Amino acid sequence: MASRTNKNLADILAEVDLDTLEEIPEAFDEVGERGEADLAFKVKALAGGEMRFGLLLEHKSSPSNGIMSQIGRYAINVMVDKGNAKYPWLPTKAIVVYNGTDPWDPLAQYRNIHAMYNGRVPHFEFAFVNLAELDDEICLAHDNAEAAIGAITMKYAFDMAKYESLLPEIEKKLRVLPSSESACLV
Repeated sequence: MASRTNKNLADILAEVDLDTLEEIPEAFDEVGERGEADLAFKVKALAGGEMRFGLLLEHKSSPSNGIMSQIGRYAINVMVDKGNAKYPWLPTKAIVVYNGTDPWDPLAQYRNIHAMYNGRVPHFEFAFVNLAELDDEICLAHDNAEAAIGAITMKYAFDMAKYESLLPEIEKKLRVLPSSESACLV
């Protein structure tokens, strides 16, 4: 949904085969701070072959000055393909999903660090998805009901009046799901 208007996200997603997502379950323990990353995956390149990337999905509800170092720790400590003795390091693609109410542009910090070191660091690609920028109609029209409901719910987590105004549309999306799946979302 967000990749329609977010070029950085579109570029990252254009290079990976999302059907090959493989969770890195030990991600939390690797950096010694349980719960620091939301989701970490290995994923194959869309071009095929054995090229794999590390894909990190991180959620923030408020601005964080430490986001670059957090992603950097993951790029170094977690994004490792332990089954590949020849080249175990996974180039990392980080996607930060933000649903806070304060203005925040971590991409500016990323660009500044990247420029300061002449492109040598940080060693990861970075996309920032501000859920406030998602169009509600496009989101609710999306084929993936779970993703649409999740995005709208996160977007309006701090605006209950707006969320309640969208409940009729959310209920329509819930009705297309099997009852066990809709019950989990509710």
